[in-house]
Amino acid sequence: MSGFVGIANLDGAPVDRELLERMARALAFRGPDGVSVRCDGPIGLGHALLRTDDVGRAEAGLASSGGGLQIVADARLDGREDALAALSPESRSRLRKASDAALILQLYAERGEPGLDALIGDFAFAIWDGPRCRLVARRDHFGVKPFFYSRVGGALVFGNTLRCLLLHPRVQRVADEEVIADFLVTGENPQLGATFFRDVRRLAPAHGLVARGDSVSVSRYWELPVADDVRYRRGEEYIERFTELFRRAVADRLPARRVSLAMSGGLDSTSVAALAREVMDGRGAPDALCAFTGVYERLLPDDEGHYAGLVARHLAIPILTSAADDCELFATLGRASATAPQPVIDPLEAGDDLYRAAAAHSRVLLTGHGGDPAFRSSPFYLVGLLRRGRVLRLARETLRHLLDFRRPPATGARTFWRRTLRPPDPFAAYPSWLEPGFEARWNLRERWRESQRPLGRVESAHPTRPEAHAALQASAWPNHFEYLDPGTAVAHLEVRHPFFDVRLLRFVLGIPAIPWCVHKELMRRCMRGRLPEAVRIRPKSPLRGHAVHPFPHPRFVALAEFLRGASGLERFVRVEALVERLSARESIGPLELHQTFSAVALAEWLHGPWRPAAARTQPAPRRDAPKESSLVYAQA
Repeated sequence: MSGFVGIANLDGAPVDRELLERMARALAFRGPDGVSVRCDGPIGLGHALLRTDDVGRAEAGLASSGGGLQIVADARLDGREDALAALSPESRSRLRKASDAALILQLYAERGEPGLDALIGDFAFAIWDGPRCRLVARRDHFGVKPFFYSRVGGALVFGNTLRCLLLHPRVQRVADEEVIADFLVTGENPQLGATFFRDVRRLAPAHGLVARGDSVSVSRYWELPVADDVRYRRGEEYIERFTELFRRAVADRLPARRVSLAMSGGLDSTSVAALAREVMDGRGAPDALCAFTGVYERLLPDDEGHYAGLVARHLAIPILTSAADDCELFATLGRASATAPQPVIDPLEAGDDLYRAAAAHSRVLLTGHGGDPAFRSSPFYLVGLLRRGRVLRLARETLRHLLDFRRPPATGARTFWRRTLRPPDPFAAYPSWLEPGFEARWNLRERWRESQRPLGRVESAHPTRPEAHAALQASAWPNHFEYLDPGTAVAHLEVRHPFFDVRLLRFVLGIPAIPWCVHKELMRRCMRGRLPEAVRIRPKSPLRGHAVHPFPHPRFVALAEFLRGASGLERFVRVEALVERLSARESIGPLELHQTFSAVALAEWLHGPWRPAAARTQPAPRRDAPKESSLVYAQA
């Protein structure tokens, strides 16, 4: 919701107030409702407020206590009543309408670090514990809120907006070449604790940080549950409990008066809309909702607008539809935004106008992100039961699937034999345009092979639903959330995701996959009467084709010229080979096309405000050696 930055001088030196104020003012673009700065000896905190009109609470992100504790936060808590119940009666009464930041600080004051473990919601915060001269920070379970930090000499610089940390004169703009390597072969940054700058780290989701003296320690405080024990006698009980948790997840994310809904024509986002309608009707705010959807009208076959319109009429909410057909390919190429100091793959930027329109209605946008991974079911689910000796349950769930779907459940045998008899070529879409020295230095072929492993074969402790467990923890999610965060996005808009609710996911991961996760059966039954039948029973329908393929040739000519002139790109990419692949865009698949766009995004980043001021070549480090880089960045 807001921006924050801080400087903690762990050596006890006073904070440079002028520097802190300059860094805090740089947050004004994401917090238009006021910038606040506090300096107290070795600690300095800055905050820029973005009001979201949340229900029954103040929204300030700076708070302090009489015991020498201070907090700066971008926090939205779920289950505030549970958090209040953990406080003393006096505090409970005093803080009932206080900001979430003040509530977090009091929990720490009364219960220490263990008191923070029970927090749920979307948050990133730092607490300065004056009596112990230490900083304690947390990032939420799935990384919805970003948290960056850098250790420079005796100070820890931190905040939720990367470019503000780069304003500190001692934070060097040295590129992390290993992150660039991963980005070019995966299209994202899979290292949850790293950024594209070697001196700036990310606090990974579900991790906490404690800094004092000469040490900065980072540790995980929460694990995605692997329980497999949600069992009821009657099917209606599953539906009732899921509906209760789903409604609570939506309600906790709804502001008091108005909310925008990112709504396609699929099941997930329309289900969020249906429950948001019920909650806001119960609050006496029937005109609070407005839906926003992006469609293609000419470039691709696309039915999303039709189905989204059905839901909007059924729920009696207005809907704004934006056609992406007229978006210009890489429209901002050569004039990269100063708010995105890391490469971003967004060739069409089709969502920008939609986000601006959504922000004009409300500063809160609800999405349906997370529904697919939460209900993902493994074709080897029954095999997993057999391996664990759950024979009776195997027989019961097989029978239930036969009764519910009139066909036997998938056993995974077809998938197994297809992979065995005709294994796919793991290098079919491998980038052919990588610079050979860079490719060898970072062993990119092996990184590519690792990235192509089927989901679920990666390490996962879940006994029967490893794909769902792995998908919910995939690095793509925190990267995507950071892209939607106001620190990078184009609008004053806080994006919230009800499916990434800890309470809801704990339940969904524990229910029997058959029948409840097959084709999202549980959600479909929950939505009976809430959604039009055409949408409720609609199968998942991904877009047919890639929207970039039909774009006219002249734009690709301009793109080729930009790539040829991008300073520094040749250290990572054989530019002419990349241009050749882009010119053959109609003959390459979506995955390889996405890989070429990662190189374009890198070129745009190298051209932008953080462009390289000097370069040098270094030998490849050992895998276990400290990472070095070959690019040093300076202020543009």
